[in-house]
Amino acid sequence: MNLSDLQNKINNFIVLVSDWASKISDLYFSSTPKSINIKVLDDKGAIVENTIPNWAKLQKQNTDFKTNILLKVPGFIFSKPNSNKTIFTKLSPKTFNISKGLQIVFNGFGINLSEDKTLSLDTDLDAGTSIPGTDYYVYFLFDGGFAISTNKTNPKNYTEENSICIGGFHYGLMPEAEAPNGNKTEADMILLRGINAYSFWDLKLMPENSKPEGKVLIQGTFWRDIYPADEDYAIRGFASCFALDKTPAKIAGGGTDNGRKYPKIPLDRGGDGSVNYGKLTYFNASEIVASVGAELISYAEFAESSYGIVEEKSANELGYVTNGVISHIPELTSKYGIEMAAGTQWFWTRELLNGYGNSDFANRTGLTDNRGYMYAPTNTPVAMLVGAQEQYTSTNPPGSRALDLDYYVWNSSWSLGFVGVCRNLKQMK
Repeated sequence: MNLSDLQNKINNFIVLVSDWASKISDLYFSSTPKSINIKVLDDKGAIVENTIPNWAKLQKQNTDFKTNILLKVPGFIFSKPNSNKTIFTKLSPKTFNISKGLQIVFNGFGINLSEDKTLSLDTDLDAGTSIPGTDYYVYFLFDGGFAISTNKTNPKNYTEENSICIGGFHYGLMPEAEAPNGNKTEADMILLRGINAYSFWDLKLMPENSKPEGKVLIQGTFWRDIYPADEDYAIRGFASCFALDKTPAKIAGGGTDNGRKYPKIPLDRGGDGSVNYGKLTYFNASEIVASVGAELISYAEFAESSYGIVEEKSANELGYVTNGVISHIPELTSKYGIEMAAGTQWFWTRELLNGYGNSDFANRTGLTDNRGYMYAPTNTPVAMLVGAQEQYTSTNPPGSRALDLDYYVWNSSWSLGFVGVCRNLKQMK
């Protein structure tokens, strides 16, 4: 191809794009579609004009929710009616709506929802039955329907070419008939039983790290892990109540007492999927969450997201012995559905302090895993801990505002764990 031919093809492509742009509303969203003359490129790159008649290429599917199957055209569009919320609204523990006004075009097929579409885990799940503690993905299908699946790639009987994930949610551990407890009201419970309403996400409202699994959105500003971090956090990429081998997950800690597990080293920091740190310091916790695009929780974020539990009671005081297993403790579940929100494990925060108020600044070595010295007073810095461990009593009561300024950043103990948070990514509709 000579330079002149290349320039001609570029010019033709510009003309093509301009023509499509001028007719985009007729192609996608016209309520009274007519025959349309469209410029396209032939195999040699020359401009030709095709007429698309109303009924030859436009298909309509009359269904109970009045979804329109739109023209078969290239490109991808995901437009929703409200950029401040997801396209999903919870109706019951197993059902939810997809909002009317949603417009999707994918691989030549599209929809414009003129009425809310209701989906159910009982009838729209592609395989099996709903499992508590599981993340589900919602798919738009090329034939105009929708499906729910645990498969992150495509639902059963479909491929990546004829289906696309548009969002998802977490089906939590809270039983569908659990009564209000702690500082949670009946209105709170309605949002948490079964599907966790705070866990809904879509393509334009999700965590910034694009890992929405196992998280809930707090006050529209940040996403918090639903579960305490487990040993597989760095490998999986998010928190879960199931280990990678599908057994109940164990809380990650800086020791193996009381059923805790050492966290595995991220793959990008030399891990191989099985080797662990053999400890859990502030440095380790920070490294793990950073490897998945998150950060450690702050004190303010912890206090807000943990509200709703029974205050000043540990798991043991409430009659639970966890043995490190991540599980549902009704009284220690927050109003956002955070499991074991407090009273089971101390969590490292990202906030560092001179906890002892010492002023004898000097070069301190041997504290950073051979990654440099610290110029700091004796026994500093400390990292704020929040939550409290499961054996605490009324003498040192746990709670949504419990904190400890006693642990240096290089300390490690079975009672020290972590949870991650991530900023909220919200795109214009």
